[in-house]
Amino acid sequence: MVKKIGVALSSSVDEFRTERLELGNFIRFLNENIYSRRGIHLDWRVCEDESGAVTRQRRQEVFNAKIRQSRFFFLLVGRRIGPYTREEFDIALKLFNAGADGEIPEERGAPKIFPFFKEMPDAEREESALSFRKFVENEVNKGQYSLKFSHIDTLKFHMLREFGMDAALWGKVTVEDEQARIDGQPVMSVENIPAYANHRKLSALRRRRARLDADFAELSIRYHAGDRDAGEDRLLVSEERNKLSKEIHAIEQAVLDALTLVAELARERQTERAEAAAKLLEAGEYEKALAALQSVGSPEIESDWAQAEQMAAVWRERLRALIRENRLRIQTLRTRGINKETLSEMEACHKKSANAAQANRMEPQAVYDYAYFLWEQSDYLRAIELCEWLEAHYEGTRANAEMRAQLWNLLGGCHLGNQNLQKSEEYYRKALEYYRDLSKTNSIFSPYLATIHNNLALVLARSRRYKEAKDFFRKALDMRRALAETNPVAFSGDVASSCNGLAIALSEEEQYGEAETLYREALKRYRDLAEAYPGLYIPDVAMACNNLANLLYATNRYAEAEKLYQEAQSRYRNLAEANPAAFQQYVAATCNNLASLLKDTGRWKQAELFYGEALEHYQTLSKSNFNAVAQHMASVCFNLGLLEHDFKHNPAAAKPLFLKALFTYAQFPHLAHMAQMVRQVLETNF
Repeated sequence: MVKKIGVALSSSVDEFRTERLELGNFIRFLNENIYSRRGIHLDWRVCEDESGAVTRQRRQEVFNAKIRQSRFFFLLVGRRIGPYTREEFDIALKLFNAGADGEIPEERGAPKIFPFFKEMPDAEREESALSFRKFVENEVNKGQYSLKFSHIDTLKFHMLREFGMDAALWGKVTVEDEQARIDGQPVMSVENIPAYANHRKLSALRRRRARLDADFAELSIRYHAGDRDAGEDRLLVSEERNKLSKEIHAIEQAVLDALTLVAELARERQTERAEAAAKLLEAGEYEKALAALQSVGSPEIESDWAQAEQMAAVWRERLRALIRENRLRIQTLRTRGINKETLSEMEACHKKSANAAQANRMEPQAVYDYAYFLWEQSDYLRAIELCEWLEAHYEGTRANAEMRAQLWNLLGGCHLGNQNLQKSEEYYRKALEYYRDLSKTNSIFSPYLATIHNNLALVLARSRRYKEAKDFFRKALDMRRALAETNPVAFSGDVASSCNGLAIALSEEEQYGEAETLYREALKRYRDLAEAYPGLYIPDVAMACNNLANLLYATNRYAEAEKLYQEAQSRYRNLAEANPAAFQQYVAATCNNLASLLKDTGRWKQAELFYGEALEHYQTLSKSNFNAVAQHMASVCFNLGLLEHDFKHNPAAAKPLFLKALFTYAQFPHLAHMAQMVRQVLETNF
């Protein structure tokens, strides 16, 4: 059965005849190429002028009825706004206000309203348009600027972003190589969108990539003509181009995310800085936007925050606006690309917002966002502290089941990272119960249900309960394969994740045949996704390389294992350069794995260097969170002890390393089997 989603457009027919035709064609293109395959039809609704008052009045009544059944309402205003167009807007606004109550998304009204004003001098507008814009800005947008457009593509791109954010339409909107895409399929060019056209760094990177393309083509001709030196140069150019493409695609996506946030925040009251920055962002003036927002810590910002916090009762809305401004600041920082500097300022913004939200018991999403950011950076202890505050806060509020399940899933992940498997399982099971109930009444929660099965399986595998783990992994994999059948681009990565998890559990029970098949499927899926979305899936490719290498190493296929370890290590090193907090631990892990392979293939001097580097990384990381890296640090100590004892014949150096490994393993009940293994080595050799 086809599900219809109403999209209504109101405007002067004569003034916007071309725009109406183009937007109608765009909607038809989306239906034919995207939504019809999912059983969805965007029902395009416009009211055309007809001669004769009676005919026009009857058509107006029909169109007004269609507005009441629409999910989206777009309004175009130019020189004037006629009485029928104003009537259509008033009907949509009345419907929206009737359901717009509270902070929880499900309770907000419909249709979603988007009034757009064509850019032109005010002298060219009639009083009807000027007074209507004032009404929209003061009464509808709560004092914020109105949406503007000069090119039809601005309208299309805004529509696309709104469709992508709507749960009923299920489409991941991305931008890559100057093309806006839904689930990877190009649907329109962004070359006429100012935020992209005027992005100086993006333009410079594209020009640089074009030069590399030309160099690559020239080197290819020389190489095929017999110039072997050109072959090596061609590889270097190709690597540089791929790295450049990754940076370009990351910035393109960051711009999209920033514009999406601008659209979201435009519906709420903002600070003057955020309003000015939003206009500049839409115009592609990124440095000016950051200058308008100013840095956290500047006198004006600190004064504004202090005043808002001191007068919370009176300035509550101002404080909310400052928190939303920080969300925009964080997303704008992402447009620069992720590196140590942007991460530092992003954390300062998150911290400022979360502290204000906690102190005033408002905007809990700011606390969740900070906790999620810390989880991404492997700062599990601080993330847990914030999540526990949220858990207590939700007890006294009307937080819905979705919000609670989302929080428990994050808590499960934080405790898993902190090696508290009992707590992790407890929270994942609570989330599982909620998502089961939610998915019974709304299929939109099916992906979340699959994710919880996968996450719970990870905990069970860590707890050495492999039979249960395999059952949960298989359930997750079945659900994700079913989702991928209807939307392969959106869920291929999830399928790969479950393949990888199930393969780990199978490997632990030495069921290497099926495990290898799953590992290779996961790696292929991640490589395909990384090629389609450069930069987004690089960590997953590195992880899949490492895990497949572990299996190959265990089955004595050292040559292929070594190549995969080296690829994983190279990728993690590149990632750690930009974000050491998130990826340093994985550099250490691949050093340890590669060192073990080198040791077992007689290259113990090289192995010693990698073991030493791994231990150095883990010792650094243990200063901020010992629990998170203790198991891995103990593994390196044990391996290095074996190298000292068996290859260098230096028992005096080996014994302290074995004792350190034993001491560390003994602190964690789920690692008792490892502690016993080290004891046996000590008893046998010392």
